[in-house]
Amino acid sequence: MHWDAFPDAFITPLKRAAWALINIGTPSSITLRLGTAARSRLRPASLHHTIRAWKAFAAWLTEQGMDRLADVDCGMLTDYAIGLVAQGRRRDFCQRELVALTRLWAHGP
Repeated sequence: MHWDAFPDAFITPLKRAAWALINIGTPSSITLRLGTAARSRLRPASLHHTIRAWKAFAAWLTEQGMDRLADVDCGMLTDYAIGLVAQGRRRDFCQRELVALTRLWAHGP
């Protein structure tokens, strides 16, 4: 990961979440909710996609004037999801992006 490409305010919390994602794995309570294809330990390509999705979310939060993950609420998550669809993204892409945010919530600081 090229952490210098992430919004400054989110580098430290996203590094911590990435460390937890790699070293601890996703809690079973989350993987069970995500479905049968969800894994506790992600493959390298899935790790890359997940952290890249976090970067995109952090960039969006920065555009919204946010600088703390703790300040994100359900309305903001809804707006982000709607924005993905409005960009013309395919359903499977949107789903992967939102699953990545679920993993961030599970590992967030």
